[in-house]
Amino acid sequence: MEGINNNRILGLCRIVCHLNHRRALVQPPQTSMLYCFFVISICLIFNAVAVHQEGWKMTDRFIGFRYEVYGNVKDTGIREEIKEKADKLACFGWAQYSPHNTVVGEVRCNKNAGKVMKGWIKAMTSKVDLKEYDDTKIKLHFSHFKIISDGRETCFRDEPHRCDQFKEK
Repeated sequence: MEGINNNRILGLCRIVCHLNHRRALVQPPQTSMLYCFFVISICLIFNAVAVHQEGWKMTDRFIGFRYEVYGNVKDTGIREEIKEKADKLACFGWAQYSPHNTVVGEVRCNKNAGKVMKGWIKAMTSKVDLKEYDDTKIKLHFSHFKIISDGRETCFRDEPHRCDQFKEK
């Protein structure tokens, strides 16, 4: 919808009404006027939506973030708890135990569910690192929330869960 301007929308409406007016020579005038009124109403509504384009971009509707949970997390069922909460909130992403005895992962959901999920993860332990993505896109994309096996190497260039080869020496 970006790039649509008001003049184009209103011009299109005028053309539709003009064509309908030509057709009105064989229809009762009330039908023609009703049709034109309907078309203009739809065009004005569409115009109002096009002018206020907030909410049309992915970043207006979704949130994506990475997390790393520290503390006593190994073999506590924390990954399963995160998955269960994500499933309840209709989020997708992943969770995994890291070699540093933390739980790491990514989450993507709608804005409201994302706020709830972030708050819930932050409240799990005293130390949680979160990084919200500007574009909402997560690195590993699944159609649901997945617990990744410990053997799979997942790491990032920046914190949280930076790969050892990218850490400053």
